[in-house]
Order: sequence, then C-alpha cells, then structure tokens
Amino acid sequence: MLPRTIVALCTLVCGTALNGAETLERAKNEVREPKPSGGGSSSGGGSSARSQSFSSSHSDDDDDDFGSAIFSIFFYAIGAGIRQAFIWHGEPPGAPMGSASYPYQDEWPGWYAPVATDQLGRIPGGQVYAEVGWIEDDLQRYAVGGHVMLSAFTVRTEWHRYIEQVGDGHDTLTLGTITAELGITVQSYARIGIGAGATIYHDDVGSESGPCFALALQAFPLKPLVLDGVFTYGQVGDWNTEIMTLRGTIGAVWNRYEAYAGWQLTSIGGVDLDGPTAGVRVWF
Repeated sequence: MLPRTIVALCTLVCGTALNGAETLERAKNEVREPKPSGGGSSSGGGSSARSQSFSSSHSDDDDDDFGSAIFSIFFYAIGAGIRQAFIWHGEPPGAPMGSASYPYQDEWPGWYAPVATDQLGRIPGGQVYAEVGWIEDDLQRYAVGGHVMLSAFTVRTEWHRYIEQVGDGHDTLTLGTITAELGITVQSYARIGIGAGATIYHDDVGSESGPCFALALQAFPLKPLVLDGVFTYGQVGDWNTEIMTLRGTIGAVWNRYEAYAGWQLTSIGGVDLDGPTAGVRVWF
C-alpha cells in the first residue's frame, strides 16, 4: 500500500511540474492549432467538408461582427471627444482638462487639472512604467508601457514578454496592445477611459494581430496613493483566439516616481497566465 502511495505522489508531483513547464506551449497551441468543431462525427466526407465550411464561415462572420463593433466604439469615441473638446474651447464652461506634472504636485488633490490652473494644468501629460510579474517558479513576465493624455483622449500602449525555463533552454511569447481611449474625468481625482485599438501576438512562429476593446480606470484617492486598473479584450489569429488581460495595482508616489504592486491575469484561449506583479512608474 505504501509503495503505491509513494508512486502516486511522485506521479502527481512530476505531472504538475511537466504541465507547468509547458504553459507557454499550451498558450501557443490556443493560437496556432485548429479548434475542434464540437459536433458529432459524420460518416460522409462531403458532410464533414460542409460542416467545416460552415464552421469557418460562421467564425469569419463572428470575427467581422466583433471587429465592426470595436471600430464602431472607436469612431464613436473620436466623435464624442471632438464634441467635448469643442465645448471646452468654446463659450463657457471653460478650459480643457490637462494634468499636473505628477500626482499631488504642490498639494494638488490628484493629477488631473484644468489647463487654466496656474503652473499645474498642461497638455500633454502621461506616465511610463516597467514591471515584472511572477506566474510560476519557472515562468515570469516582463513588461513596459505607458500612456499619453491629450485632453479628452488617451493613447496607451503595453508590451509583455513571457519567459519560461524549459529544460536547458527557454520558451518565450510576447503580447502587446495599442489603444486610443476617450476619457471621462471626475474632477481631479479619477478618470475612466473607454476605447479600442489593436492586440499584437508574437511567438517563434510569427506574429498575429486583431482588434481589441479597452477599459481603464485611474484614481488618486489620498496622497500618496495611486489606484490603477486596465481591462483589454481582443482576438487574434486564424482561429480568432480570445486574449483578455485584467490588471489592478496600488502604488505610492513621491515626486515623479511611483512604486506599485498588484495582480495581473492574462488569458490566451483557455490558458491563464496570472500572478502578482510589481513595478515603477515615472510621471511627466
């Protein structure tokens, strides 16, 4: 009985280690390998071909609908931003929204500030960051990114490099997003951004890209705290693989520099890459 228990435990431990060592490979397969149709088998080759044709056509239609919806949101955001900018620059209510050089500058309550505010509000403003995330003992994520705020609009980009130790070598995968967002500012304390753009996927086979939707929140509740959250959802590849990222962090800012920590979840098809993250931001 005891030897069998030991064998079972060894099998479990070894199996877990092997599965962990293949995390990025499984993520790549979600993008590169054909997805099963999920239907029952057919005895006729013609019926099977028609089923595959219908599945491919249906998938293409879904992709077209998704892309149309994303870019409809994007152009709506552009139109709304132009209208808002016109209101800000016209007769009252006043000046466009800008930002201080960094959060809580000169005891200002937050980061966002009208351009009319002496020596504080100006356009553009933004931040850049570098961070590292821990997913498994042999799998880490390294990232750089940032955003620039142009009054009503925010342009954001993020790039994540996943590196996994496999035997004597390593496996890698890169994800990136580029988005344009319309921002809704709540006084000087918070801003909600909604927009669209592109998701970029790269591995040892090549690169894929597709549309994505983005939602962002940034808040400055109390000096020196900074709350930051980002959600993106996109599709890439011939099989319209879904890629979703959800990240939330809390940081403390001193002058232009912020140290922060939090959690990030990235899902590539059915493979989750999640874990704690920490990094440094520089505001400008």
